[in-house]
Amino acid sequence: MFKLYDNVIIKDKHISGTIIDIIETQKGLVFTVESNDKGKWEDGYGGIYPLFDCSETEIERMIKTAQ
Repeated sequence: MFKLYDNVIIKDKHISGTIIDIIETQKGLVFTVESNDKGKWEDGYGGIYPLFDCSETEIERMIKTAQ
């Protein structure tokens, strides 16, 4: 299960980002992910850091590595 502010990767786009909103719909949960990188994406929306609406199956949690 994902929660707000989890760091995730949008699998099919290879974009890392942060979950900034979670909405429950009739079709299931929708996670709004804000990209960590600036730039425009055809299917992204918002400002400098694009936003993407994703289902739970489209994202995966980023694994932190020890430094």
